[in-house]
Amino acid sequence: TFTTADPLSKRAFDQNKKLNDYKPRLKKKATWLFIACAFPFTTVIAGPLGWWWYSRQRQEIDRLPRIFSALIWIGLLLSATEIGIFIIVLTLKTLIGR
Repeated sequence: TFTTADPLSKRAFDQNKKLNDYKPRLKKKATWLFIACAFPFTTVIAGPLGWWWYSRQRQEIDRLPRIFSALIWIGLLLSATEIGIFIIVLTLKTLIGR
């Protein structure tokens, strides 16, 4: 069966097939990125790597259901917030701890 009634070029058909084959792995990676960004002890690594991964996979992620895009954004914003709090706490501890 065809996924769309619109005629596709060979290139568009190949891209759709590749994306459909890649979707399950992409969904799993998006979920794991959210989980890794949620924990404070992994957020320092997962946050920057997540931003890099998201920037490279943005077009494919935009074709997934919106829940996965939302999970990624929530995870990355949570990670950025946690890293910011870590920096503020360490700065204050350094300044006040003298």
